[in-house]
Amino acid sequence: MHTFNQRMLLAQRLTGQKLVIPDMRPVLSHWPCGQHEDYEVVKNAVDKRFAMLASGKNRKAISDADPALLAARWWPTASTRSYRVMTDLVIWFGMWDDVIEQLADDTAESLRISTKDFIHSALSGAEDNKTIVTGNPLIQSFQPIANEARAFYNEDQRRILLEHFDRYIDATRLEAEAERSSDIPSLKEYWEVRILTSGMGTLLGLSEYALQVQLPPSFVQSEAYSTLWVTTVVINSIVNDLLSLKKEMKAQSVVNSIAILFNQYNDLDVAVAMSLDHTRQLVALFDSTADDVLSSSDTFEACELDAIAQVIDLMRTVNTGNLEWSSYLPTKSEVSKAVHRCGVQSLKANKHEIVAVSDKRIKARDSVPHISRVRDLAAMSLSPEEANARREARKPIAKPKPAYLPTAGSPLSIDEDLYAQIRDAPRLKNDEFVIPIRSGRAWKAEAGSIIRISTPEGPQVGDLNIWNAHNPRERFWASRTKQLHSSHVSSGDRLWSIAPYMRPLVTILHDTLSWYGADEHGGRVHDLLGTGCDPYINAVLTSGEGDGEQNKYYDFHCRSNLTRAVLPYGLAEHDIHDVINLFQVTGLDEQGRYFMNPCPAGAGDYIEFVAEQDVLMALSTCPGGDLSLWGFGAASEKEMIKCCRPLKVEVFRLQDDGLLERNGWKPAEVSPYRGMHGMMVPQGEYQSKP
Repeated sequence: MHTFNQRMLLAQRLTGQKLVIPDMRPVLSHWPCGQHEDYEVVKNAVDKRFAMLASGKNRKAISDADPALLAARWWPTASTRSYRVMTDLVIWFGMWDDVIEQLADDTAESLRISTKDFIHSALSGAEDNKTIVTGNPLIQSFQPIANEARAFYNEDQRRILLEHFDRYIDATRLEAEAERSSDIPSLKEYWEVRILTSGMGTLLGLSEYALQVQLPPSFVQSEAYSTLWVTTVVINSIVNDLLSLKKEMKAQSVVNSIAILFNQYNDLDVAVAMSLDHTRQLVALFDSTADDVLSSSDTFEACELDAIAQVIDLMRTVNTGNLEWSSYLPTKSEVSKAVHRCGVQSLKANKHEIVAVSDKRIKARDSVPHISRVRDLAAMSLSPEEANARREARKPIAKPKPAYLPTAGSPLSIDEDLYAQIRDAPRLKNDEFVIPIRSGRAWKAEAGSIIRISTPEGPQVGDLNIWNAHNPRERFWASRTKQLHSSHVSSGDRLWSIAPYMRPLVTILHDTLSWYGADEHGGRVHDLLGTGCDPYINAVLTSGEGDGEQNKYYDFHCRSNLTRAVLPYGLAEHDIHDVINLFQVTGLDEQGRYFMNPCPAGAGDYIEFVAEQDVLMALSTCPGGDLSLWGFGAASEKEMIKCCRPLKVEVFRLQDDGLLERNGWKPAEVSPYRGMHGMMVPQGEYQSKP
């Protein structure tokens, strides 16, 4: 099947666009900026060290990136010894990153494991243990850096630093797995991956070593430190995205935050302006947080405040220095990528893949600023005050009208007199059965039949699927039904099939719970907001501890029950679709989040349908029962069975076979649209264009 390369399309749209890169210096002009006094000496030493490289390409890459200048700009106040070590770390990052990108998956994974093992051993060992050996010279070259950090850092500092290294190294796996995607991520997804693939965590993690200070543990674990840390990372990333976009446009590699904003708003000037405004907001947030911390004289000792002030200024010079370094360089090489990993060609736009990989392999730790905090700051566009001002300035909005209002003769409305006759007319029973708890069953009903589903023993939720009896491709469409009628349906509403058929499958004839209306929380009955429970999300959300591991593989969720129910009719799991949750009370809270309330049905309550065409129906007795004890995990599973009850199904036909025909009723017809969506298919060669 042909798939569109969304990145290529975006690159084509950006072709010919005029990019005006704003001057970022005024935004950071009040922040310190400098260059280490030993830059020239260290640069000459670096150049001499790599003059012996066999590859001229590698030698030029290092020269172009000028890691000594980057370190000089980032850590201008470091001691000479610390400055040299930080320069070595920048070089090591660049070379390691260059190697990992060129390796096959298995070999790359082996390098990751070996690197992590070595770094853990080198940083965790005793001070006199300085002869750790590995067969890989690149990994071994980290030893002098580890010796310096180990000698200065205490156990807690080394633990936090190791967590930063682990996150960075594991992030390269995420990057490699995502490279094959051709889709464009959302801005939220982009920042999730961008932060995970940034090497800045490790470099900032060595700030105390670079300055030869020790931060108080209470500050490192504080919300204020997290805010300062993540704003530093995000400001740095936005600046790099702005400065690198022109080069990426030429290379047809255009997935960064600016390009994503352009993709959303189709205006490059707007995308740049939004990014610049975002940077201003983050700078203001950093400054206000720093002011609050430095005014906490009653919280920290004077010497502690001095160390905090030095680290705060270092975070500022990281950004001013990065801007100066980036502006100085004609191009960015592999070395620079290790420090500012844009992930330009390595993002998965699929949200589920990003979350699955990041949760499984790059798990955030309490001592490291959490990814959700980074994402919140990165996604920030307006301050609360600005947002309130914009809401207040907005013109009043009249009370909205429903998008789809039934009118006389509309397929959305029914002939109430006719359906009242159908409801009250004598009927004969064709079929009757009870569905036990936590199971499912399917059945067929001819057009004009009446189907009653009831709660014979009391409250119980049921998940219902419906198909055309002769064509399973025509099936229930919960979203369209919700638009046409309501998020919760009752007497007179219809359950519609998907396009291109677009016709009623059944009409609700009678509902004994129509009295429920809306409860005090806005909950209503017979739910179309949600969908059925399934084993896949259960396995994702259930803890694997204790009995939870077994409960992860529970086989009697509604999706599983429906799958087994339709097998005798030649259908399979891929035919299962969004359900209508019968007898289920749901709603959205003040923040738009889905909730479920206990089922209000009593013994003998029911809902009746008229089949508007020949239908196949399948019903599951939900393992959550009446939802009064709903939850995830083994403990909840054992509790929920206490509130599970059977459901009863009855299928009737009218005793008067001619009642429907005499009143003009006939099976629903498919949508009359017969177009080709603007396309013309030639009948033969004579109609085709040369």
